[in-house]
Amino acid sequence: MKNVDYILIGQGLAGTVLAHKLISKGKNVVVIDENKEMTSSKVAAGLYNPVTGRRAVLTWMAETLFDHLRSFYSEMEQKLNTKLLYDIPMYRPFRQIEDQNEWCSKLENASIKRFVKSVFTDSIYSSHVNDPHGGLLLRETGYLDIPEFIDSSKKYFTELGVLHHQFFNEESIHPGSETVQYEGWKAKAIVYCNGVSIQQSKYFSWLPMRPVKGDILYIKPNIAFEKIYNRGCFILPHHNGYYKAGSTYYQGDLHAETSEKGKNEIMSKIDSLLNMGYVVVDQVAGVRPATKDRKPILGRHPEYATLFVLNGLGTKGVTLAPYFAGHLSENLLYNYKLMPEIDIQRFYSLY
Repeated sequence: MKNVDYILIGQGLAGTVLAHKLISKGKNVVVIDENKEMTSSKVAAGLYNPVTGRRAVLTWMAETLFDHLRSFYSEMEQKLNTKLLYDIPMYRPFRQIEDQNEWCSKLENASIKRFVKSVFTDSIYSSHVNDPHGGLLLRETGYLDIPEFIDSSKKYFTELGVLHHQFFNEESIHPGSETVQYEGWKAKAIVYCNGVSIQQSKYFSWLPMRPVKGDILYIKPNIAFEKIYNRGCFILPHHNGYYKAGSTYYQGDLHAETSEKGKNEIMSKIDSLLNMGYVVVDQVAGVRPATKDRKPILGRHPEYATLFVLNGLGTKGVTLAPYFAGHLSENLLYNYKLMPEIDIQRFYSLY
């Protein structure tokens, strides 16, 4: 039996970030991953954006989350010797004239002003998008190249000897009060970072997960542009020369196959946003591990003291992962109290 500090289940975005956090603290980890070809992390657009939703509101904990986002991924670029973070301004055309006045008044809030580069009251990018009422130009937006982050981390973890590509057999877990055994390892804790697969867990299936399927199109517009356009859908210029457009949000159909319905829905939104033709060159889909209250779930199992969870990052995984993986690592290492908004204890009554 080999002694390690922590065993992590899953090397998607959550598991990868947590592994880096723990390794940076000098901890010995084991990462168990089934190395599936298509996962939600691998097909996600990787978008980070402080102003979200149809009503264009500042995302929860934006200042704290974006401070951690930039410092963590910049550190990863140095550590892994690869480009990961792509800063691209985002333009959100206003839907109506009233949006102009609303956003001019919002700029009195310093927390919001940080993320706004300009407010336009007239059309400014009409050759590209439908913006008769002007729009909002945001900063601190862009995307993380998630496949590159996961693949380069995979190589790094493999070199350290901590990554094991194998089937996760939950029946091999033997949780104790102070240590937990899994196959040939004994650890202080096992952390479930395995996304929607947690719904099949005998230990955590009671959590109120609300998985959301999302389709993304790869397109080639007739005119090249260097901004992210976002109204109803996002259109993101990718460094590989294509553009990603999406996404759909289906709670009923949870199979990770693409659909004509998803394609048509995104194309309809693109048509209402872009003032140019385009060609669809590919389509992908994934199922995101969202939650009932749209906030992550972190912490200790109510009965088994050595079983933990880091899950439910949903559609904002790139933004949420650095801060909350760090938050959980402090809980694991130093028993720091978790924020009640994300603590698994808020759902203990369901167990």
